[in-house]
Amino acid sequence: MARTPKPQRDSSDGDPRPRKSRTSTRPKTDLSIFLQYPLGSMNDDAFRAVCDQIRTLLAPRTDLEHRGIDIILWTFERVRKAYAALDQGVPGANQYLKTMLTSFRERQKTFDLLRKIIDSDPENPTLASILLPEAPPNPPVPVASAPPQSTKPEPEPVLPSEDPIDDGKDDEVDEIEAAARDWRSRVAMVPSFDARWPVLDQFNLRVDDILSMRDHGVPEDEILDRHPGLTYTDLACCYSCEADGYRGPLEPPYPDDITLVEDDPEAD
Repeated sequence: MARTPKPQRDSSDGDPRPRKSRTSTRPKTDLSIFLQYPLGSMNDDAFRAVCDQIRTLLAPRTDLEHRGIDIILWTFERVRKAYAALDQGVPGANQYLKTMLTSFRERQKTFDLLRKIIDSDPENPTLASILLPEAPPNPPVPVASAPPQSTKPEPEPVLPSEDPIDDGKDDEVDEIEAAARDWRSRVAMVPSFDARWPVLDQFNLRVDDILSMRDHGVPEDEILDRHPGLTYTDLACCYSCEADGYRGPLEPPYPDDITLVEDDPEAD
């Protein structure tokens, strides 16, 4: 039987116009070339020079863009620390590095979105009010003992030759690195909960369950949202447990270098 040809629809019958594909002419921020430097062994002066190059390349025009670059440079500093820890053989450094590299890429995407919002409505009075003059190519380094005085209400942008923002997050990073080295203080075998899989004993969460979510592409922030109370420090312990070969399953008798938590028979 011959197939009846499908009738053609008239474009004048009220059908919507075909969607036109649009391609943005603005190049996306890609700072991957700066990851080719030997960041782990780079001294502070050389690293500041690289940060200077990044800020000059991104050419911030507004206070919001300055703040966006501050966040990028803060994450870039954490990438540098992760490479240094990897060079030193710190347990869990490889996973920490992967996390920081992902964060570095996400910060660049956020910066592109920020610029798109600002460019979408340049006449917006709210955005226009935060426009700053173009920064000089090589701004002078302020003297720490005699900071420049200014009566302008807008905050001063962070110069690329200064240290990245220190807002207390260094302590958090140090805590994560310390926990990664001493992961056994948080991970243990708890036979009353699970006789074969190591767990984060404060939460009764299997290390393998956390790592499986990561392996399936669940972002760290979402993992923390799913388990209230869980922190990046706990995630670092899970990564180090895996790196040392104790992800599981483990059969008794358990290795001597992993904590064993047994129920007290006299407890209620």
